[in-house]
Amino acid sequence: MAELTCTVPDDLPGVRFQDFLERTWPSADRTFLRRLVRDGLATVNYEAVHGHRRLKPGDHIRVELPDGLAELPEHRGSRGTVDPDRPVELTVLAENELCLVLDKPTGLPCVPDRAGRTSGVHGMLPALRPDGDLRIAHRIDRFTSGCLAIAKGIEGARWLDLCFRERRAQKEYLALVEGVVRRDAFPITRALGPDKKRPGKVTVVASGQKKSRDAHTDVEVVERFAAHTLLVARPRTGRGHQIRAHLRSIGHPLVGDVDYGSKGPLLLSHIKRGYKARTGAFEKPLLERMFLHAHRIQLPMPEGIAPVDAEAPMPTDLTLVLDKLRRFSSPRDARMEYDA
Repeated sequence: MAELTCTVPDDLPGVRFQDFLERTWPSADRTFLRRLVRDGLATVNYEAVHGHRRLKPGDHIRVELPDGLAELPEHRGSRGTVDPDRPVELTVLAENELCLVLDKPTGLPCVPDRAGRTSGVHGMLPALRPDGDLRIAHRIDRFTSGCLAIAKGIEGARWLDLCFRERRAQKEYLALVEGVVRRDAFPITRALGPDKKRPGKVTVVASGQKKSRDAHTDVEVVERFAAHTLLVARPRTGRGHQIRAHLRSIGHPLVGDVDYGSKGPLLLSHIKRGYKARTGAFEKPLLERMFLHAHRIQLPMPEGIAPVDAEAPMPTDLTLVLDKLRRFSSPRDARMEYDA
């Protein structure tokens, strides 16, 4: 039987046992942790105790994992991932003879991941249209939600490829960034290239540099808060991670996008004045992913076929964040930054 052990540090006197477990293993399923306490598999000084037990510095914590487990299971929804125990339904937002637009949920990749854990949207297309030949026409990041264009057959694929290649497709993303963006609207025109220090990521580089690609994003402010700004980002080019890298380059990374400069997950204590937490208690982030949503896509069509104009509703997790900001983080709030 595998086990995990640790010792209560000196700076957490009086912390509750359950809070300490959640703080020590923040990505673990909290219901699972409570069951371990209930079943006597999580102990204090080798003694089974209640989850409300107050701990002292130096207390020895031991967690025994049930047979077959080598580590604590992550809580469902961690980082906005799709719950594998619940079937995912793909909602069709718009459709015509050549294509359709899906509302992709966060956590679901467009194509199968390398680990083979999910077949992504690609693997779900045969069930969506059993008699159709559906093909992914463009991609959005795994943890980005919203509009995803799907081509119908070779004819649809050729047309959408032309639209994206000639920049005739118009895309709008809603993005919540750290910091207050002062200008109401402006372009970001900065070439992007591979980040040599981080495989799979991109960074701003000099235009014309080897492997660089020109990139252009139009940005417009939608709403300002005390230390955050809601933007509409309209990419005119389709480079991988373009919006994320461009927003980082102007000093306003996406909330929750730790790969591109975010300070870390957004907590209620960051935005609510007078917030008080129990000593040592684990504070669950308001958002388990980066705040980026493919809100709208417009696709021109050949003569005789209706153009596509699709909008994806704001997901519940992003709506919750905006509700909290509107309630607790007025632009009039003097505190303009938070510590992570």
